[in-house]
Parts: sequence; C-alpha cells; structure tokens
Amino acid sequence: MQGARNGKKPHVVIVGFGFGGLEAARALRGAPVEITLVDRTNHHLFQPLLYQVATAGLSVPAIAAPIRFLFRRQPNVTTLPGVSPAAKQMGRHAARMILRRLRGEPTQPFRCRDYGNLATIGRNSALVDLATPVGPLRFSGLPAWLFWLFAHIYSLIGFRNRIVVLIDWASAYWSSQRYARVVSGIEPKNGAPR
Repeated sequence: MQGARNGKKPHVVIVGFGFGGLEAARALRGAPVEITLVDRTNHHLFQPLLYQVATAGLSVPAIAAPIRFLFRRQPNVTTLPGVSPAAKQMGRHAARMILRRLRGEPTQPFRCRDYGNLATIGRNSALVDLATPVGPLRFSGLPAWLFWLFAHIYSLIGFRNRIVVLIDWASAYWSSQRYARVVSGIEPKNGAPR
C-alpha cells in the first residue's frame, strides 16, 4: 500500500479474488483508498458448491459472479485481469516504476492497454477482436484461426518452445488427435515421481 504522503489516496492492491480478497475489498468500501483487484479470472467462484456443478446439480454461472458486477457500486475499486497481455503490461510497468524509484523519480499510475481478444471456436475457426486506433478490427473463420495460432506461437518465450508447440499443434492438427489437457493441483506424496 502506498501512503498518502503526497496528498493522494493510498493505493491498495489485492492479488487473488478468493474469499479473502472479496472480504478485504468489501471491508474497504467507503474507505479513502483506491483499490486494484488482480486475479487470473474475471469472476469469484463459490467453491463450497463446486461439487454441485460436478454432479450436475447446479450450473457454473450459478456459483460464479463477475468481479466487475460485484463491485459495480463501489467506485474506489478497479479490476485488472491476470491474463497474459495485462499481466505482461503490469510486470513491465512495475519494473519501470522500481527503476524510477531507484533514480529518485516519482512513479506514474498504471494504465492497462486493451489489445483485444482472440478465441478459437473450433477446427479452422476463431474470432479476432482487436483494438486499433481507428476502431475495432473484427474477423473470423480460417484467417482468424491462423492469426490466433501465430499470435500465440509468437508470445511463447524462447525459440525452442515456439518450435516444440508448433510441431505439437501441427501433429495434432494433421492426425486429428487431441491430447489430454490435464491440470492438476495435486502434489505427489512422499517424493513420489510425477
């Protein structure tokens, strides 16, 4: 938190929007502070009812609320997604502000630039919605799918990673086989191999 040394309101950054982040932001409603919420998702998930979704008792929207909706009446709250473009901008800005402080210069506020959205919607099909100085640029279909593919390959770190992912995706495309995409937070017990 930055103090009110120069007459500005203190700035509180809440990283993660679980129950703790939600309650902290709500508790600061009406406080003379500016709040920035950063999370990898754009919603709060009520996890105690997640098993109801897994057993088809509830749908996902029934237990997930958009962060911006939850704070629509709390003007001291700004939300930033923790998605790649915004996270990269935040990281670069943080580094620049550290360097400014080391030189004794004042810091500057962060302004997130919206580059637009890319989404695949099937084989050879995607949606592209780019923010440009002259207005939005939108297209779909195969050209959008190729744009999505190369934008993501370009964003990978390291030449080797780009080649490996490109070969992997080409193999999956030409063989029409999809690999299992498993995300697990389960840690192995007693040093068992992964």
